[in-house]
Amino acid sequence: MREEFEKLADVKDKLKFCYFNDDANKYLPYSQFDYATASYLNGAWLIYQHQKSKVDAVKREVCIFADFIKQFNENTDTATIMGTLDGFIDGLEQALKGEAHG
Repeated sequence: MREEFEKLADVKDKLKFCYFNDDANKYLPYSQFDYATASYLNGAWLIYQHQKSKVDAVKREVCIFADFIKQFNENTDTATIMGTLDGFIDGLEQALKGEAHG
């Protein structure tokens, strides 16, 4: 995931001033003059991870929904279809809020 993050243009430009420390799980500056850049990268990295988890959760919900609707046919009643759609929407809302869907 970090490799994807570091390919972003705004991030890539700042990597010449900082490096990632695996033990600390954060970016550290090469010099004392680059603390602001390290802070920027660390904030961006945290937000990126958070948003990525939401995207992954939405993808899971879409896969669950897609697998479920494959079971539908011309005999599937409207209430079942609407209930499934409501459940899908609820799952998406929870995923976007960062809540577990269960």
